[in-house]
Amino acid sequence: MGNQTMTQGTFCLSLAIVFMFGICCADASQKTCQGNAGNRDVYAPFGSWLPLNCTHNCSLAGWESRLTKRNVSKGPGWISVQVEVGTGEVVNDWRASNISCTVLSNGNSVDNVVKVIPYEIPGLVTADMEDNLEEGKSYNVTCTVHGVAPIQNLMVTVLRGEEVIHQETFEDDSRVGNITQVVTYPITAQRSDNMKNYSCQATLALGTVIGKVTVQSSSVTVGTFTLPENPKLESDQWIEVGTKYIAKCNVINAFPLELLNLTMFFNETSLNVTTNMMNGSMLGFAEIPRDAASSLDIYRLHCKAQVLSLSTEAFMDIHIYESPNIEFSVSPDLVHLNETVIVSCRLNNTHPDRYEVIIRRNGEQICEGQTTCNVSVNGRSPQSVVSCEAFLKENKTINKKRKENITVHYAPLFQNNQCPDQFVLKEGDNGPFKCQADGNPPPSVTCSSDRGNLPTDKLFKIDRTHSGHYKCLATNQYGNVSKSVQVEVQYPPATPNITVIPTASISKGGALNITCWADGIPQPQYIWVIPAGATVDYLNNKSVIIIPEASSSHDGTYTCLAKNQHGEKSVDLVINVTNNALLVIILCTIGGVLLLAIIISLWCRKWKNGKKGFYSLWRPKQEKLQEEEMDPIKAPCNSTEGYGKDTGTV
Repeated sequence: MGNQTMTQGTFCLSLAIVFMFGICCADASQKTCQGNAGNRDVYAPFGSWLPLNCTHNCSLAGWESRLTKRNVSKGPGWISVQVEVGTGEVVNDWRASNISCTVLSNGNSVDNVVKVIPYEIPGLVTADMEDNLEEGKSYNVTCTVHGVAPIQNLMVTVLRGEEVIHQETFEDDSRVGNITQVVTYPITAQRSDNMKNYSCQATLALGTVIGKVTVQSSSVTVGTFTLPENPKLESDQWIEVGTKYIAKCNVINAFPLELLNLTMFFNETSLNVTTNMMNGSMLGFAEIPRDAASSLDIYRLHCKAQVLSLSTEAFMDIHIYESPNIEFSVSPDLVHLNETVIVSCRLNNTHPDRYEVIIRRNGEQICEGQTTCNVSVNGRSPQSVVSCEAFLKENKTINKKRKENITVHYAPLFQNNQCPDQFVLKEGDNGPFKCQADGNPPPSVTCSSDRGNLPTDKLFKIDRTHSGHYKCLATNQYGNVSKSVQVEVQYPPATPNITVIPTASISKGGALNITCWADGIPQPQYIWVIPAGATVDYLNNKSVIIIPEASSSHDGTYTCLAKNQHGEKSVDLVINVTNNALLVIILCTIGGVLLLAIIISLWCRKWKNGKKGFYSLWRPKQEKLQEEEMDPIKAPCNSTEGYGKDTGTV
């Protein structure tokens, strides 16, 4: 009844306002005015009373809405009211409702509309997920927002620590009312997630006046774990009975190592495991006790690695064996060549049938599967080795061997590797002469020739006189043997001897032979150094140089080097090439002049012997002779005066 009375009062008030508008219509139509109701969108908690105020400069103003109103009051230039959010024509109406402040302007009603939007802040936001995550697997983070409106203004955020990993909004959602919203986000677990806090956050945007309201969930701290690989067992698969042994189990790349539990078993026996963590791996050590493997059998070694609910295992078969226990004897221990010894080989084991037995002589198999064997010793060796070898049939690497040495005597024999047919020695080296013979006891060896002996047991100085043919004789108590050997003593070249035919001085165009020779074994090689530009021919292993036609380029020093693997020596020769053509011209010229002088002299002598008044110009100091010779020609040839005296003029 109270609500009905209020509704009737509101209706009467509205009629009164309309009536007053009608009375004042003429005046209002003549005046322009306006009203202001404030924000157009107003957010209010659902079920609350929202106060609204409208200012105006009009003569008439009023509030109109489908929402329930109360406490309407007004004054000069304002009018206020309270409306109940979520009421009206529909009970618990979560829809947005319009309320208008209506004023009369120029005879027209003008609405100033305000949209009233009900909201509900979530009372609770929860985050739900598993707190132990296996690396590489997918999990869901579930965020639940309990009781929120309007849903279109909601944003849900998924956080990992402070990091935002997902956000979701609902602008296009058509639902109205108080809604519980669930958001699910999948993640793939990583090691980096370990000990991270996952949480959810609901943010409700409520316009510019209230702003954004955020509600945070509690956090879920997660742990991640992984066992990506099976454990790796490290152990010998064959262990000798009664021995203490350490087995190992290695777990690689498990996470987190501090939560890794490592257990090991030997058959049903639990082993005491000591662990060592390093570089992302855990290595477990466990001692296999002696009493746990006291019988010859196959045991199961078992390693289990577990992190939280995740576990993985590895298995290995371990064989417990007994080492062969051999009793071994050989008789006698000294024989002649091709004689026989008796070999005994027995096993003192619990299960001797599990083993094979082989008797060998110098590595060669002689008997198999027997305890006693006759072995013939037929090798030319001072020592013959007889052995007994026993090995496990299932695993031949498990074996044991016993051996004995037998001394063997035999007659001498020359072997080519001990005394070859030919020996090459070097002059100046020291002996002894290395010709030996095979035999036991070791034979004595002598090598002799008509020049003397070559000692085989002491030092001596080797020289070229030791070259020749020798007979070597080897002797011990079982016989003797002889052999012929050839010995060559080598030595470096002596200083070369160099000869020239015809001579070292030769005329240009002449032929020349130069021969170089040096004593040495092996025969030396010859190397020449000749003048630059000289062209020569070589013969006899380059020991001879031939110059068919000498020229000025052949003039100079010629060096002959004699060389073998033991040394080298050299000698020099100077060749002079002369030009005889010029000498011939000079000699011919001198000879021609002398011949001409003789002819002139003879002609003058003959001529003056037939004439008077001449005297010899060749002997000017022999005055008396001149006077005697000139007497007949004191008078001139012609009877002319003035020529009666000797004027000294010829």
